[in-house]
Amino acid sequence: MPTQIAATPLITGEEALRVLEEMKIMPTERSLRARKMLEEKFSKMVVEEDDEV
Repeated sequence: MPTQIAATPLITGEEALRVLEEMKIMPTERSLRARKMLEEKFSKMVVEEDDEV
């Protein structure tokens, strides 16, 4: 099956500076708690290869 690979976008100028600033933003305590909650919920749904159903 053929795979189509999209070109990597090139960002320059002020847009590139905005992207760099956004990368510095750290997650809030609330978003970290939400991530942990989702990890716990979805980890129960995933069946590992070693686990029996």
